[in-house]
Amino acid sequence: MSETLENKDKQPANKLTTPTATTTKESSALKLADKSAALLPGNRPVEANHLQIVHTYTSVGSIRPVTKSNLDIKSMMTLSGNRPITASHLQISQEFKIMGNRPVASNHIDDPLLLMGYLD
Repeated sequence: MSETLENKDKQPANKLTTPTATTTKESSALKLADKSAALLPGNRPVEANHLQIVHTYTSVGSIRPVTKSNLDIKSMMTLSGNRPITASHLQISQEFKIMGNRPVASNHIDDPLLLMGYLD
């Protein structure tokens, strides 16, 4: 009888624990407790990258990252959401008045051999 009482008090040796993703206040990086438990849909791999997460927001029930960008944003346009207007070195040749004053760039390429080098 004492054996059965002792067995009830003991926890199983192979008890499984579920690792969770944790965040720290010092950094915005997500740390995973166990690689095998952090599977994406379709068992897609997760790789390290150089992106810096500056903010996160919740949308459709999941946490989504906002990453740092090297875009030179000059202004914002609110049309179907906030859209950035960036600095450009585009040489504009003419504007169409019918198409909402959208710029049309020249067809002359500075270095066509360099451009063709990207095509394999």
